[in-house]
Amino acid sequence: MVGLNSNGSIRNTPFHLNDFISEFKFQEKLHTETISDDDISILKKHLSSAVTSVTDYMQREQDLLENRMEEKLNEYKTKIHNWRAAALEQLELDFNENTGSNLWARIKDSKQREIETILSTSSQYYKNLTSLQGDAYLKVLAVFFNS
Repeated sequence: MVGLNSNGSIRNTPFHLNDFISEFKFQEKLHTETISDDDISILKKHLSSAVTSVTDYMQREQDLLENRMEEKLNEYKTKIHNWRAAALEQLELDFNENTGSNLWARIKDSKQREIETILSTSSQYYKNLTSLQGDAYLKVLAVFFNS
């Protein structure tokens, strides 16, 4: 939510819808009054500046969240790398004694592919989960007018 003055300038920084509902008591009974065509024209004129202001705000918020998510992704990459190293080390220990047989080599190879599949699948899932690239999404839900 963003508030505008009657001249179209920003009244306050954007704030959450729940705060807006609480502050302006929208959970109580509201009385509707007619709005003149002139007032609607003024609202239409100032709507683009409100949308631009909120879009800029949302982009900044998204950029901050993206940075936090990237930090988590880096932590995850470190953990998954450590898991992979430990899993491969354990695989070598498990199959170190039984290296002569083709059967053991196939079983070891199968286990190694299983480790790589788990790694690949979970890495892609986490990348998708933490991806916030692109423009912030904004949709105008309503315009409130207080004369």
